Amino acid sequence: NLLTADGLWVMAEALRANEHVDTLRMNDNRLLDSGGRALASILKYNTGLKEVNVASNGIGPKGVVPIFKVLARRKIAFEIWLLGNPFQNDEESKEYLEKLEKKNRIVTVQC
Repeated sequence: NLLTADGLWVMAEALRANEHVDTLRMNDNRLLDSGGRALASILKYNTGLKEVNVASNGIGPKGVVPIFKVLARRKIAFEIWLLGNPFQNDEESKEYLEKLEKKNRIVTVQC
């Protein structure tokens, strides 16, 4: 079974308030841009998360930029795995990623 964006939006309700979860591994699913926005929603409220793997999910610029915007507001470094998502050639995505790396908001980005 593959997790889709719809499933992640359902999980988002529980994960927003669960400070005990510090790692999410959701690689190799079908989250797409909507799933990226769901993850941004989770990260906005759940400050306990420190590592997320969403590699190979088809998350493009419309999904990854909201994630980067939320991470820019966080006070702690974050590890995110994004390998295999189609956003690397997008200029806005690159700009946000560079800003996050300069501010040390991201420990590791695997693209």
